[in-house]
Amino acid sequence: MSVVQFRTTAGALGSLLDARARDGQSPAAVAKRDLERFYTLLARSMHEVRAALGGEAGAVVVCHALNGVWLADNVGPIWAEVADHLRLVGADSELVGEEGDALVLRLRDMSPGAAAALADAVELWWHDEPAADRAEGLRRRGLID
Repeated sequence: MSVVQFRTTAGALGSLLDARARDGQSPAAVAKRDLERFYTLLARSMHEVRAALGGEAGAVVVCHALNGVWLADNVGPIWAEVADHLRLVGADSELVGEEGDALVLRLRDMSPGAAAALADAVELWWHDEPAADRAEGLRRRGLID
């Protein structure tokens, strides 16, 4: 079991935790509960992520498009990062033309929960040990079935 500790400053996070700490709950207990809710949301959103990616080619494009992109506070512009990536790599992409455009549209239509789940899965994928093959690594992180 991991021990996780952090301090909040007088900013938004501290206020959000304090507002939710009721009936004798500590801010730490609230943070633990909310983190568990968040990870459950990520897991439950992966079906929407897989539908948006449309398969291995879409997953690869998104993973490469998000390489080095900072998504800590704002996961909304994933579709824009992918559109830029497709424009920059052009014919060298796994998806070109209408297929790439369709991927961008599906990503733009994702819910905020699915966007967060996608950002998390891609970040984990980039930090994984290399898989025996590409599909195995994508499958390990739930990006493809």
